[in-house]
Amino acid sequence: MKTEMTARELKLASVAGLIYYAENETPSINSNIDMTHVVNFTRLIQRDEMLKNTCYEILKKLLGKDDLVEKWWTIENKGLDNDRPADIIDEDPERIYNYLMAFAGGIYK
Repeated sequence: MKTEMTARELKLASVAGLIYYAENETPSINSNIDMTHVVNFTRLIQRDEMLKNTCYEILKKLLGKDDLVEKWWTIENKGLDNDRPADIIDEDPERIYNYLMAFAGGIYK
């Protein structure tokens, strides 16, 4: 049985909890604050998804073939402290995005 939540699952659970709380409380200033948190979490999740999609597009343009892109995700990468990109993308898509942008700009050789 899985007991640990990924960062994405934790964000989704937080949003669900905030929505439930806001819908079940009497209208008050606290409910408005909670809805602000819901909006902020939702934007964060959307941003993470956008970064993941952008990473896939960058890799496709850099590597050219789908099979090379899939292989890239599964091998250890020196530029990512020998971590596999597939292990990082859900937790920290910005780290992958920044690496790819630096690589595309010629910083890594």
